[in-house]
Amino acid sequence: MDQIEIIIPHLNAKEVSYTFDVLLGNILGLNNYQFTYTDKVDDFHIALPNQHTISIANIFFAERDYIAYKTSDQPSGLYSYMGRDSELLFFYGTSQLAKIDKEIKLGFDIIGSSFYMLSRWEEYQSVELDVHKRFKGSASFAVKHNFINRPVVNEYADFLLNLFIELDYHIEDQRTYQIIPTHDIDSIFKFPTKKSKWKAAASSILKSGSSAGITNILTEQKDPYDTFKYMLEVEKKYDVSAYYNVHVKSSGKWNGNYDIKDEYVSPLLNQITNEGHEIGFHPGYDSFNNKSKFEEQLNYAQEFLGIEFKHGRQHFLNFETPHTWSIWNDAGFEWESSLYYPEYPGFRCGTCTTFNVFDIVQRKKLALKEKPLSFMDVSYTKYLQLSEEACIESIQELKSTIKKYKGEFVFLWHNSFFADSSWERAEMVFESLYE
Repeated sequence: MDQIEIIIPHLNAKEVSYTFDVLLGNILGLNNYQFTYTDKVDDFHIALPNQHTISIANIFFAERDYIAYKTSDQPSGLYSYMGRDSELLFFYGTSQLAKIDKEIKLGFDIIGSSFYMLSRWEEYQSVELDVHKRFKGSASFAVKHNFINRPVVNEYADFLLNLFIELDYHIEDQRTYQIIPTHDIDSIFKFPTKKSKWKAAASSILKSGSSAGITNILTEQKDPYDTFKYMLEVEKKYDVSAYYNVHVKSSGKWNGNYDIKDEYVSPLLNQITNEGHEIGFHPGYDSFNNKSKFEEQLNYAQEFLGIEFKHGRQHFLNFETPHTWSIWNDAGFEWESSLYYPEYPGFRCGTCTTFNVFDIVQRKKLALKEKPLSFMDVSYTKYLQLSEEACIESIQELKSTIKKYKGEFVFLWHNSFFADSSWERAEMVFESLYE
């Protein structure tokens, strides 16, 4: 197949070429393109094999070297281009579009806008953190401007694809919608020991002033967090492979209550893998910005379990741009999946497609990929406080959006959620995720 030529200036070429790689490579699945770097152009040019061209305004990256960018370079507002069938949002440039002979010229900078979402540069610039040292979703540009529920980077990629078609250049679209279940095993049992069971019973009496609930705690044969058999049956029913992320021995208030050396851990993981699912890594609460702690936990888990982990997620969705990505990348992981705002379901990185990440400090594209999370169980009870029916309706809308862009519906459901949530029919919501 003939090559597409991407012509870009030398200034900030690493950031620009990375962004094109995500749009054309990761999202559209193209591999027949090459870059030409020159100072003879100010904007970005896509030269198609049929001699037609797309010109994209270079606004965000045009002023100076990227290392000199400051907080003042954040978008000043949200703008839109009204196309034939839909509205396209962008952060830099103007809404002008013109077709002149064999060239289409865009006045809006979808490259700068894409990089802004993918790199999480806004988070690196921000000091607005929550009690867990996570970037606040309420501080994000997408939440402030009410487009967190739109995968805008996928919209840009599809827009380019439509421009290709308009310029009589057609490619085979091989993308398919996928459902990707993930489960973080923070606690295998609510009461891992008899002592913990009696302690819970005593606590129940103190809180309620009654012994009414103590019988359920002490006599229940099945632990309320032990929902794995049911979850595996559902995944078998829908013929879907899942990723179960195992926690590691770690201390502290916010970590799990088991050690991977506990006798009941390995049999459970064997049961999961025997059903055709994969085990992922779920490092402790304080590992997201501490490389030595991360590596210590990783080595501990791999040596005891004999698993060479290739994917996983940070506990508590703790994340620091770009250091968490660099830690996972340096440890040889293929992908991780922590980018999600607990209070605001949707598309934190602006995409529903797995993509290579970019280290904005080292200024390089990493081998590590991010598999964007778009649904987490606790978001809909603790934060949004939705009923089961309202949550299912929200799930359907979310899946409809992802299907439109042939993306990946990556969701997180904890085995403990069935017992801990306020829902009486959590199973109904759980199964709707697979439908």
